[in-house]
Amino acid sequence: MSKSLFLILLAWCLVAGCSANPKFEKYTFNFSAEEDDRFFITDAIFDRTFGAPAGGVGCCLATGGASSSLRVSYYPSYGEFTWYDLKHKQFYKAKVEYPDNVQEMAANLPREVWLFSDDEPVEGGPELITSVTSDNWVITWLANYPGGPNIKKRELIELGRAKGVPFEREP
Repeated sequence: MSKSLFLILLAWCLVAGCSANPKFEKYTFNFSAEEDDRFFITDAIFDRTFGAPAGGVGCCLATGGASSSLRVSYYPSYGEFTWYDLKHKQFYKAKVEYPDNVQEMAANLPREVWLFSDDEPVEGGPELITSVTSDNWVITWLANYPGGPNIKKRELIELGRAKGVPFEREP
């Protein structure tokens, strides 16, 4: 009796475990700003379930100089960002909504990226790049490679943007 119960539980765990385990994909969250040494991203939270470290970010828009890689089972539907603007000595926050089909868009990105320094293409991967503009908008793009001066050709798709709302942060 106990042996058959054990086998039934084992079979159930194997079946349930296989169907319940999502496939985790690695993709990179990148952060940048329109101006160097002006913005500090204090919070980057996606779907209120996970965050990505950002901190001080530098130039330029859609480049993603500061980055962190995470393994997650899905692409987020929105991102909530809080940053400090050193020029205006002010905190801002914004929520950027993303399209429902980001996962499909990422799967359809070309994997080959052309760099000026290479004769052959290099392999890219999905990147979510979030940048803060000089007038305190936050924009998120989906790309197949981070930006920079060495990029000859890459895919860059704007997912959404939102105007930052100033607020007083409690000490």
